[in-house]
Amino acid sequence: MPAVAIRRSVVAVVGTAALVVAIIERDRLLDTVPRTASGWLRVGPLLAGLVVALLVVLPRLVRDPNLRLIVAAVVLGVTAWFTIVPVFFDKRVDEQLLGTTARTPASTVPTPQPAAAPAPTTPPPTQAGPVRLTTGPLRGRGGHSARGAASLYRLADGTAFVRLEDIDTPHAPAVYVYLVPHPDQTSPGGGVDLGSLKGNQGSQNYVVPTGVDVAQYKTVLLWCRRFSTPIAIATQAPG
Repeated sequence: MPAVAIRRSVVAVVGTAALVVAIIERDRLLDTVPRTASGWLRVGPLLAGLVVALLVVLPRLVRDPNLRLIVAAVVLGVTAWFTIVPVFFDKRVDEQLLGTTARTPASTVPTPQPAAAPAPTTPPPTQAGPVRLTTGPLRGRGGHSARGAASLYRLADGTAFVRLEDIDTPHAPAVYVYLVPHPDQTSPGGGVDLGSLKGNQGSQNYVVPTGVDVAQYKTVLLWCRRFSTPIAIATQAPG
C-alpha cells in the first residue's frame, strides 16, 4: 500500500475515533472550552501557536511526510494529555465533618456488672459540635453543570469553615474555592481564597482564615484559574 494511502487511512481512523469520543463525551469536552473573554485571551494564543507550529513550522523542519505525521501526533497527544484527558477522570474526596468524631462500633463482648452501684458522678462537659450558619445548593455557571451543596459552619472555638457536601462538578484544571461578598457572584473579586478544590466529587472542608468576618460573604464560588471561568456557585441562606 502506498505511503500516501497509509497516511490517509491513519488520519481517517484517528479522526473517526475522535468524533465518536466527542459525541459520547460531549458534556465533558465542553467543560474544557473557556466561557469568558479573559479565558480566551489566555487560551487563544496557545491554540494559534499550536496551529502555526503544525502547519507552518513543522513542514519546513521535517521534510519526510511520515516523520512529520508522527511528530504532529506526538505534539497533539501531549497537548491533549494535559488539557483534555484530565476531564475524563473524576477525583472523589470525602472528609469527615470538622468538629465531629467517627462512630466506633459497639463491642459485642459483654461487660461484667459491678457488685455495687458506684456513687453518682458529674458527667464531663461535652463540647458543642459545629453549627451550620448558612447553606445553599451548588449551581453550575459558565456553561458547566454542578450538583450538591455548600454550607458555612462555625466550631465552638470560633473557627469557621466551608463544607462542600455531596458535590459533583466538572474535573476542570486549577479550580479554587472562594468566599465572595455578593449573592450569585461569578468572579473572585473581593473574595477570600480558601485553597484549591480537593476533589470534583465528594464532601470536603475548607477552613476560613482567622479574622475573616464570614457574615460579609454571601456566596461560595468554584473558580477555574486556568481559564478564568466560574465553575459553580452556592449563594448562602440562613441554615
